[in-house]
Amino acid sequence: MANATTCDDAAFGPTVTGCRGNFDFTLLFEQAFLSIAPSALFLLCAAGRLGVLLARTRGKRQIRGTGFQRIKLATAISYGAVQTALLILWARPGVYGTPTSLAAAILSLADAFGLAALSWLEHAYSPRPSALINIFLLFSVVFDAAQTRTLWLKESALAIPILFTVTLSIKIGLLALEAVEKDSFLPKSWRQRSPEEKSGIYNRIIPRLVQAAFTLTQPLLLREFLRYLEGNGNFIHSAGYGFIGAYGLVYFGLALATCWYWRLTYKSLVQMRGCLVSALYKKTTEIDTAQYDMTAPVSLMSADVERTIQGCKDLHEIWANCLQVAIAIFLLYREVGIAVVAPVVVCIVSSIGSVAMNSFADKAQVGWLEATQKRVATTAHAIGSMKGVKLLGLSEGIHRIISTLRNAELVAARYFRYIEVLTATISFAPLLLSPVFTFLVFVLVSSSMGTNVTRTSIFTTLSLLNLMTQPLVWLFQAVPLFVASLGCLDRIGQYLNAQPKTEQRSVYPVGSPQTPSATSASSSHKVIEENDTISANAVTIRNGEFGWVNSRPILTKMNIGIPSSQLTMIVGPVASGKSTLAKAIIGEIPYSSGQLLLNVPRSDIAFCDQDSFLMNGTLRSNIVGFSDFNDSWYNTVVQAVDLLKDLASLPGGDEMQVGSRGVSLSGGQRQRVAIARAVYAQTPIAVFDDVLSGLDAVTKEHVFENVFGPRGLLQTLGTTIILFTHDVDLLPKADQIIALGKNGQVVDSGAFEYLSQASGYIKSLEIQDKVDDIAPDRAGETVGVPAGLSFEDDTGEADDPEDITRRLGDTSLYKYFFGHIGLWRMLLFAGFQCGWAVFSTIGPVWLEFWASANEAGQNRDGYYIGVYAVFQSLALVFLALFAGHTLTTMAVKAGISLHEVTLGTVMRAPMSFFSTVDTGVTTNRFSQDILLIDSELPTALLETVSAGLVAVVQMVIIAVAAPYVAIAYPFLIGLLYVLQGFYLRTSRQLRHLDLEAKSPLYTHFLETLHGLATIRSFGWSDAHNELNHRLVNSSQQPVYLLYMVQRWLQLALELMIAATAVILIAVAVQLQSTSAGFIGVALVNLMSISQELKMIVINWANLETSLGAIARTKTFAEKTANENQDGETEKPAGSWPNTGRVQLNSVSASYATSEKVKVAFEDVSLIVEGGQKVAICGRSGSGKSSIIMALARMLDLTSGAITIDGLDLSTMPRSEIRARLNIVPQEPYFYYKKLSENLDPSGNASPEAMRAALEKVQLLGVVESNGGLDSDLNVETLSQGQKQLLALARAMLRPSKILVLDEATSSVDKHTATIMQHIIRTEFQSQTVIAVAHQLNTIIDFDHVVVMDAGKLAESGKPSDLLAVDSMFRRLCDIQGATILN
Repeated sequence: MANATTCDDAAFGPTVTGCRGNFDFTLLFEQAFLSIAPSALFLLCAAGRLGVLLARTRGKRQIRGTGFQRIKLATAISYGAVQTALLILWARPGVYGTPTSLAAAILSLADAFGLAALSWLEHAYSPRPSALINIFLLFSVVFDAAQTRTLWLKESALAIPILFTVTLSIKIGLLALEAVEKDSFLPKSWRQRSPEEKSGIYNRIIPRLVQAAFTLTQPLLLREFLRYLEGNGNFIHSAGYGFIGAYGLVYFGLALATCWYWRLTYKSLVQMRGCLVSALYKKTTEIDTAQYDMTAPVSLMSADVERTIQGCKDLHEIWANCLQVAIAIFLLYREVGIAVVAPVVVCIVSSIGSVAMNSFADKAQVGWLEATQKRVATTAHAIGSMKGVKLLGLSEGIHRIISTLRNAELVAARYFRYIEVLTATISFAPLLLSPVFTFLVFVLVSSSMGTNVTRTSIFTTLSLLNLMTQPLVWLFQAVPLFVASLGCLDRIGQYLNAQPKTEQRSVYPVGSPQTPSATSASSSHKVIEENDTISANAVTIRNGEFGWVNSRPILTKMNIGIPSSQLTMIVGPVASGKSTLAKAIIGEIPYSSGQLLLNVPRSDIAFCDQDSFLMNGTLRSNIVGFSDFNDSWYNTVVQAVDLLKDLASLPGGDEMQVGSRGVSLSGGQRQRVAIARAVYAQTPIAVFDDVLSGLDAVTKEHVFENVFGPRGLLQTLGTTIILFTHDVDLLPKADQIIALGKNGQVVDSGAFEYLSQASGYIKSLEIQDKVDDIAPDRAGETVGVPAGLSFEDDTGEADDPEDITRRLGDTSLYKYFFGHIGLWRMLLFAGFQCGWAVFSTIGPVWLEFWASANEAGQNRDGYYIGVYAVFQSLALVFLALFAGHTLTTMAVKAGISLHEVTLGTVMRAPMSFFSTVDTGVTTNRFSQDILLIDSELPTALLETVSAGLVAVVQMVIIAVAAPYVAIAYPFLIGLLYVLQGFYLRTSRQLRHLDLEAKSPLYTHFLETLHGLATIRSFGWSDAHNELNHRLVNSSQQPVYLLYMVQRWLQLALELMIAATAVILIAVAVQLQSTSAGFIGVALVNLMSISQELKMIVINWANLETSLGAIARTKTFAEKTANENQDGETEKPAGSWPNTGRVQLNSVSASYATSEKVKVAFEDVSLIVEGGQKVAICGRSGSGKSSIIMALARMLDLTSGAITIDGLDLSTMPRSEIRARLNIVPQEPYFYYKKLSENLDPSGNASPEAMRAALEKVQLLGVVESNGGLDSDLNVETLSQGQKQLLALARAMLRPSKILVLDEATSSVDKHTATIMQHIIRTEFQSQTVIAVAHQLNTIIDFDHVVVMDAGKLAESGKPSDLLAVDSMFRRLCDIQGATILN
């Protein structure tokens, strides 16, 4: 090596010539660009940053750790001291001096002052490590390392090299100190914050920069290595070993940097998902439900969040790939000169096309999401009310509606998929076409200069083109997904910014003379002066108006006071506003005016809605809720609501799972559990909205006396009780009565003794003030199992957690999936993929032939470029074909078919399935699973197969180009087999755990939407948010581990490629006879194969996750019971039933085979003649509803038979039976959007007939005021009584000889009940009527009465006959005061 003194280091360079092996920069260049420039930039930025930090010094210091702060300061001072010595040395003349030496030394010393000041303030007033200091030191260390090498190689005086080395060491130490994060120094309040707020740059940008640096090094190494093999250049003897080491460093470094970067990326994605889901749930607990579509949150939490995550996955790829493209263009210009214009033009044109596609992507994505939201919301509604669906015989109609919505969703999705196909084609155009145009221009320029294209220039250019265009492929595909994710984020943002519920009430703590306190952060405070009247009332309303629609109040001129610690009953006709007033008191009414004052110690109110809200948990957890458990108080409450005997008969007692919405319990049991929860909470006020309607007379008497009565638990606690009821017989026991009129105003209020004489409305109810009766002895009674319950171990959710396929996989999944696609579609897919794999990789081989021809003196450039252009164009054509075929043909066919399998399985499932499987689990199949099948599965399959075939072809080409490398293939394949075996066993387990861990999260979300008013009234929003956080954390664990396992596999594959690269270089170095051209082919493919392996890992992981949805669908369809049995094929005549004669012949039924479970009913025989009116009565759980369930074939008989008009029901299709019966369930169910569709689902009734039916049930005025028959039906605006009236109107329009009523009048007032009974007796006079009733006065004049007790027919006969003797029916009538009117 020439002595450094002969080098002209004072020249700009940038490289030296004639010394240091021609492999170094000049000292002037290094000082100007690697020292002065970064120092000046740092000092400029530091000045601005110091201004920001100095402004923070006025506040309180939050970061501790002054000892560590002093260590960093001392290090910076040490650096300044050494720099001072260096400045003195640089000022002296010598061989090291250049025109820039002194300036560089002065700025370096100034850096020390900037570092010291900035480090001190950053530590004290910034929660994260200083990005400015870390970036400067990181680059400065690299730049100083190059300068240190130069100084040592000059081989002159050692003082400056030694001191410069010391400054470099100090910088490295300071860099390590500044990189330490401050978790241990932050206050406790910061420990719960996002890591992004505390992390340094090394957790975000640096990994991607390192990956880009190693990637950019590859073509430079390739050029020099090919020059080495061809003998061009002045390489020393040991250069070959240097190339082996360099390739090892680059490829192993690339493997580690890539894994590091993607690990941090997926870690941040998991954190983002957790934040979004938690934020959506929190907003749901705060939102004003009247102002927003509450079907949206489910779709937002599933589809929108997942697509947001997918789009943001490549966020850092966008800027990094742009940077990489820019650098590659510069390097390419150095290689091919003006020919660089060709690929740049291709890239610009492709970019314009990609931008044009992006402008449509967002709109298309939103349209698809809206269609998905509509389908998921409609499906969730059906799943949550499947009992009503089946009872009304709507299964087939709803099946068709959901299938239609599915088809519409896929039509909307197809538009987005067309954009995806075009975007993919455009994104690959630069990769495939840029080399063609570049070589064409390069050849033309070379020909004009009289030179030939060499092998080195061909493969260097090709590698640089790959370096420039491969990021564009990724970029063009990532940008549309990112833009689409912004659309999802916008939808999420709109929801998160939606108007919160505004607190219209004012809370005035008892005994406090201060201003009323608000119950939420968004409260509107109203100052109300305390006076004697107010202090005596728990609730005071002045000039109140309340309604669900703005400017159309339901209640007006409300001036009432509800006394503290007393029982106030509120009554009124249907649609008088009772439920509206209840919601106003608990603060759940959207529009109100006037004043509503709560004079209570705290604002939480126990609330029991008409539709009892229960969560999917144990019976005990539903009673206790989020209150502290007290065993003594719990037992007292359970006894008060008469649940002891129920618990004794239920398997597991109070640890029994009640199912979603309490589906495993009877209606009466659900109401009693809700009442128990309200009592257990011990709140100052308890509001009950018609909660006694589902109880039999004996149970109701017990519950009322022990809960609401003078000696009941609530009055003993001093609770203010507000009971909205239709049970007017209870009014004499009220301390105060408030009667509402049909005009939404208070018509009467006061004590019963006064109102019974002065109130026309109360007098019209003809209430008998009965003496308290002692309920008959029920010690021997047992409680039947409620409808819908099953305790069979193998019923319900079909997935076995210990399924061996979780570990070993199930190859039948591919066969199952491909079977739903079709053979010819799969053959086309395979053909298109093979065409793509061959033509996209054959190019480098053909270029080697071209280079060899040029070396042989053959001048056929046009021929070789023409054929090359054909190969590249065919690759682009096959790309468009397989992408279009996969996304627009295969995906649609599989999506329709697999959705139909899931939907059909759900619709055919027995009621026992819905009682044992969470609603969230089943809904998850139609949201998360279908999302995977629609979105991720087609793309993952497409890209996995594509990348896999391309990688195989590239490995073959590498083996052909370097046969000695192929010797290592068996070892690599064996290692790959071991790796994939371990990976698949783990990933499949995690994949199943991921999908299943999300189900409780969805269940909780759906339950919250259903019971939001109850949750907020109890003041349990915060507790539910905490529960949501736990569920989110549980759902995050498997998906995070799955991502980390994928990163492990990616690292393993990258390390295998690195090993292959080292072997290839080592063989080429040792065997100098190896063709440089084929080595170039091998190395170019080796550069590309790393990208392909990355695509394989990412998309194979997505494919595995998506196949989890296929596995769940397949197992669900195979193992879920089908309610339709063999032999149920006899379809009755169109006029059946003709007479309506029903016969039960010694029928028995149970809900499980377990000996613990009592039968539903046993040995019941009954004949109902055509046109006869038969009532079934008995206490809750006695088997009444079970008989109705058996009649509708929703409960299978264990013995006996049921016939209608002589036909055995067990021989007919169940859906046909339900369609021929006219059933009015206890909980009215309305599914369709328009009112007319809900009145007449079959579409056979005329508008005149519908209006006539509405008029008879006195709802025509309400319907007309809301837009008429074609208006949308908003069920939430109807009272429970109005819903039952609407259900009766629907029954009037349905032709059937048999009418089945299940407590059809339980939620209406006495006057409305009289109207309904009149309709039943006139409109259905010629029809057979079978009615389940607790209110015996509604069936007292029926032809026949059946009394059920403990699942057995206790007695039957004419009501008059049973009343004439000492019968159970008579005792029940005596309790209710029911008598036969003459």
